Amino acid sequence: MLVFDSDQFSPRGGADAWADFAARKLSAVRCVPAGDHRFQVRADFRAVAEITMARIAGSGHISERASYEVACERHECYAAVFHPDGVPSIECRKGIAHVRPRDVSIPGSTDSMPFGLEPHFDHIVVMLPQRLPRSQVAVPGAVAPASNPLRGIQSDYVASVYAQADRRSSYPSALVVDNLTELIFAMLCEEPIRVSTSTSLRAGVFDTACRIIARKAHDPDFHPATLARQLGISIRMLQRIFQKNGATVAQWIVRTRLDKGSIMLGDERMRACTITDIAFACGFRDLTTFERAFSAVKGMTPSAWRRSAANGPPSPQTVISSKRCISISRDP
Repeated sequence: MLVFDSDQFSPRGGADAWADFAARKLSAVRCVPAGDHRFQVRADFRAVAEITMARIAGSGHISERASYEVACERHECYAAVFHPDGVPSIECRKGIAHVRPRDVSIPGSTDSMPFGLEPHFDHIVVMLPQRLPRSQVAVPGAVAPASNPLRGIQSDYVASVYAQADRRSSYPSALVVDNLTELIFAMLCEEPIRVSTSTSLRAGVFDTACRIIARKAHDPDFHPATLARQLGISIRMLQRIFQKNGATVAQWIVRTRLDKGSIMLGDERMRACTITDIAFACGFRDLTTFERAFSAVKGMTPSAWRRSAANGPPSPQTVISSKRCISISRDP
């Protein structure tokens, strides 16, 4: 991981330092403090296979790529810029593109453009592989709007890949890069790709679905059909995607609830809560279902798990991995 933090410099010195840093790690740029907001830039760079990803946030300046900066570029390259937050604008040969939160833009290194970054902004930049054909990436100033049906899945997938970048091995990372690039360019096509035919889109759907489950599993009314509606795909397609990853959707939801339950049972701060309270907090409707599912996956009852946690970590010989899938007769 490589980090730049403008707080280490004075406002004027920070602008010059950021321009120098960006020129070496992204592309040549001129940076000037501007507006009513305090100048600030923080950038975290991470590598995924042959591409660089960076999360850049800040405020209080205008960055510009004029003819001089363009001439400094040694080769042509493109980036996909995701805008989780903020109100930036980008001006290029096609005019001003007002980029809204959650949009995706594709600037090129040979394009002259100013970036209006006076208010707060938050970007995830994906430097696209240079091995890609120029005809595939030569879309300077293109914007995939927030209304694009692939945008939500792609934005979530990019955020997840960035968060896990330092923990991925080389082979999965190369596969992730292919998935990212396919989805990025699919967003720019007039004819959207189909979930049923795209390995990359299925990977993005699965990743997004798992993170939704992690956030929603505590709700006892959260079911596979609810998840499918939120993702905008059929329940049948969702089940097929999960089965390719070794579990049904219901099993994944139960497993997530049990993982949360095991953490709560081992938390000293939860000692005052009964096991029934924890079962309800994890999304189970009754204690019996929770105890039966917990014993099947963890290899011991919730009570035994709590006692074992109080005396130290459970013995590896007595705990079955929480990744084991189970089937239960009632809805999760």
